[in-house]
Amino acid sequence: MDILEFTHRQGDVVSTAHLHSAGFSPADISRGVLRGELQRVTRGWLAAADTSSPVVGAVRMGGRLSCLDVLRAHRIWTIRDPRPHVRVGRHSGHSPSAADARHSRTPTVIHRALPLQPLGTTAIDPLPVALGHAVMCQPWMDAVASLDSALNRGYLSTFQLAELLDPLPARYARLFGIVDAGSESGLETKARLSLRAATIQYRTQVSIPGAGRVDILIGDRLVLELDGWEWHSKKDDFEKDRQKDLVLHSRDYRVMRLSYEQVTFGWEAAFEVVRSLVARGEHRWTGRQRRAGFGV
Repeated sequence: MDILEFTHRQGDVVSTAHLHSAGFSPADISRGVLRGELQRVTRGWLAAADTSSPVVGAVRMGGRLSCLDVLRAHRIWTIRDPRPHVRVGRHSGHSPSAADARHSRTPTVIHRALPLQPLGTTAIDPLPVALGHAVMCQPWMDAVASLDSALNRGYLSTFQLAELLDPLPARYARLFGIVDAGSESGLETKARLSLRAATIQYRTQVSIPGAGRVDILIGDRLVLELDGWEWHSKKDDFEKDRQKDLVLHSRDYRVMRLSYEQVTFGWEAAFEVVRSLVARGEHRWTGRQRRAGFGV
């Protein structure tokens, strides 16, 4: 593997210390710069010459790309936030580079490193470090959604989750008891947390014969389907959803399908409809429906 390929594999930015540990000599580095393959970013750091990655900006301000940027690269749920998130040293808050970042035309979110979390020799934070900062950076429901997503995708075990939460401020310890590895999206997490708080009985990822799995089943028959913004974009996906709804309606299930925008930005209004349906008992089978063979 040549030095440029190695740099690309490190996220387009790499420290000289990391290059040396991988077996590249100072002469190899100099040749890469002279050939125009690498550019010097700051002392001890190089980048692929053609990169405009936010990682470059993170290193220039003395930090590491972290938090939401790292989670998105792993396809873990986060809030929508286009700003770069950079972790700097614990005592870097008054450095000129960090101050410049806060007042630049493209604002940067600065995170201070936690105790016993050195910046390390890579320009992009390890996922557990980034995930810990993402928990503190987001509203609590979205923080739980990020943890659910990481667990669901197999990036974390229950033991690793406990380790991740341990160095965070004490108020985050309660999240350990409310995460659910079965939640497949942040929309599902937000819905189940609201149902839990309202003491409404529900199950997630329930398989219904003929229809397949549904996101949330409230009581006996109220189905909540949550359409993520990255999903249902293809015609085939749309048609499959309509076919699922048709099967569910044919079996007297009550189906409520919500979009990303409705859950993310209009959840209070949407959840009020859910509460109204539950208050009217429309989440339970009636005697007539049971006599007709529904819900068997």
